[in-house]
Amino acid sequence: MKHMYTKSKDNIFILFVYISVTIAVFACLYPFIYVFSMSISAPSEVNAGRVWLFPRGFSLFSYQVVLATTEIWLAYWNTILYSVVGTLITLLFTVIAAYPLTRKDFSLRKVYLVLLMIPMFISGGLIPSFILISSLGMYNTMWAIVVPGAVATWNVILVKTFMQYNVPDSILESARMDGANDVLILFKMVVPLMTPILAVIALYSMVGFWNSYLSILIYLRDTSKHTIQIFLMNVLLKDSEIMLSRLSARSRTTSDTFNSLPNIQLKYAFVIFVSLPIIFSYPFLQKFFIKGVIVGSLKD
Repeated sequence: MKHMYTKSKDNIFILFVYISVTIAVFACLYPFIYVFSMSISAPSEVNAGRVWLFPRGFSLFSYQVVLATTEIWLAYWNTILYSVVGTLITLLFTVIAAYPLTRKDFSLRKVYLVLLMIPMFISGGLIPSFILISSLGMYNTMWAIVVPGAVATWNVILVKTFMQYNVPDSILESARMDGANDVLILFKMVVPLMTPILAVIALYSMVGFWNSYLSILIYLRDTSKHTIQIFLMNVLLKDSEIMLSRLSARSRTTSDTFNSLPNIQLKYAFVIFVSLPIIFSYPFLQKFFIKGVIVGSLKD
């Protein structure tokens, strides 16, 4: 009888968990589904306010306007350039910073770790960072975006922990006996064994650079170097009516057709178009992401 009572309580708890997860999933998915439905619904249905969850009617005209806008492609190119270059730099310097922490014969390992942890809790602030970047000649260049955040303490700790648990010391010792130096060991033997954690760091970095906003406004004066997030901000918030009218004039669409397109529908089309690359990248990196986070989060 007691066993049945315990089993009944477990079933109630499991049911509660499933209901809670379902509500949470719906709360997360609803905004995206709503925005996507608004972007592909018929303009008349959007104007009438009849779109609540699923599309009503069908129209891709808002995406035709998006694809015909030349400014968005320049912003896309800048975003891809900063994201790819910044991610590669982050991976390189993170691996280089983490490798000495795994070397037991490195006498300054504890001092190095303490110095690495200080920026994790204490920041220099915006003004000193701006002065430093300007003094180094990186202001209004791509390097002002991709270099300052190249080494993050948390990423270094993840990579260092992953190395310790997944790279056998016997392999490294054998390589040293064969005459390999640390550079050769790191890039020829250690890095190929670190695909899961490197995929996690790459995903973190790519999303961070893709969503970068404040640093672009601060360090890039030239608007031709701005990214997709700045372009999206201009469409959504800053003089959106003027911006949309200018986009329609520069696109290959007729003004009569554009005038029938609700501004809110065009805004949502821009939101979806900007978000798609990051959304599509998750399924390809999911298995590496889960394994890398689990293993990399273990501590001695």
